[in-house]
Amino acid sequence: MFAPIESLVPLVKWTLATVVTVNLLIGLFVFMRRLKRWRYFQLKEAIAEANLPLLCAVAEGQVSRTEALASWSKASSKEHIQALEELLLKAARQGCSNASDLLYSLGYVGHWAKAAFGRRRAKQLIDACLKQRGDTSLAPPASSFRARLSRLRLFSIPRAAAVANLGILRPDWALVFATAALKDPALDVRIGALDALGRSRHPKALPVLFEAAMKCLEAGCDLPPLAIKTALTRFQVEDLVHFLPFLTDPDRRVRVASAEAVALICRQAGPKAIAARNDLGELCVLTMEQLASDKMAKLRGLSAQILGQFQGEPVDAVLAASLRDREATVRLQAARACRGPHRFRQIPFLVQRLSDSAWEVREAAAQSLLAIGEDGKRQMYEHFVTSGDPYGCDEVADQIQRRGLAEELILELSVPGRESLANAVCRKMLFLGKTSALMHAAAAMEALPALQALALEAPVDEFLRVREATVPVFAR
Repeated sequence: MFAPIESLVPLVKWTLATVVTVNLLIGLFVFMRRLKRWRYFQLKEAIAEANLPLLCAVAEGQVSRTEALASWSKASSKEHIQALEELLLKAARQGCSNASDLLYSLGYVGHWAKAAFGRRRAKQLIDACLKQRGDTSLAPPASSFRARLSRLRLFSIPRAAAVANLGILRPDWALVFATAALKDPALDVRIGALDALGRSRHPKALPVLFEAAMKCLEAGCDLPPLAIKTALTRFQVEDLVHFLPFLTDPDRRVRVASAEAVALICRQAGPKAIAARNDLGELCVLTMEQLASDKMAKLRGLSAQILGQFQGEPVDAVLAASLRDREATVRLQAARACRGPHRFRQIPFLVQRLSDSAWEVREAAAQSLLAIGEDGKRQMYEHFVTSGDPYGCDEVADQIQRRGLAEELILELSVPGRESLANAVCRKMLFLGKTSALMHAAAAMEALPALQALALEAPVDEFLRVREATVPVFAR
């Protein structure tokens, strides 16, 4: 009725041979593909290394662009074309003035523009770049069926990559392409356009970015505010003069957005970079005279952040007024802006802030006093000893424990000229119950007998804890 099992042996053998053959073919295909990719990247790197000296000679003016184009226009292989593209893009990122012209002459700019905007629109934008003109108005993206189809990531990612490459070109060209890309239906492309606007650092990019920021606040644009803020902070210290018209804009939202960007740029640059510039006097004066006295507390706080990067007696006077502001957020930003040895004029005002009603302000004031140096630390200790404010004393004691100043205080108990203040600070810490740092310091070093003498004046339970920590040390 059934076939004998021996008759299935050929079928099993053929099935096994088929499976083995298919596996071998798949393995061979994967191996050949990886070998081909390895050879592709090796050849591309070799081509890039071979053409790098010619690019350097063009950048230094030793070789004309015509000679370079005559050499590079003969490239026909995929490896050669992509190697030149990456090499020129890298040169454009590093600020090579001829890289954008070479990319245009070799056809890369036209290829990216067609991929991002289509053939007809690409031709218009390239003509606008060559004629140094462009439309910088921000219009909402279209809502047709083609626009909805263009939002799919399958089609938007190639356009976003093309816009990213176009944003690396010279600033006036990047401005034209990025402004046009802001009208794209896909969010990925528009975020890339914002990054390109910030990377270009062109003065005409600021109105476009602030217009997009206002659209976000009015819920008329789906661009993320973080992307706009990131684009604004790509500007450098030498570009701050272009923010001045926006800091005095009648719309307070524009003033806040521009002040936030300026504060972030100044903070990233640091006081040394600000001090090295001679063209920021107008920004400093504008901040002191208008922003520091604005009706909005947020703007007054941002002005304190900006002034924290400047130096001078007028700046210190404005910061001192900000330390006495009625809003805690302004006082907090002013206290944080006073960190550094050059803020020694603010020591009396920071000491007053140790008794502030907001704990963040008290913490910032104590940290700034310690950052100023020995004078700030000494006056903070004197306030700690004489003050009856429990919250301010707790903040100073916490800073002593967090910063590891307990060992320094114990050592100063035997230093002539400093022992009286150190003695008073240690006694006050024992009375407040802040004994953990003193106990650890006494156990880690040869604690002085004066610490045990101070503990005799402390409450009974605290004295017992300190004595248990110090007596074994004294016994040794």
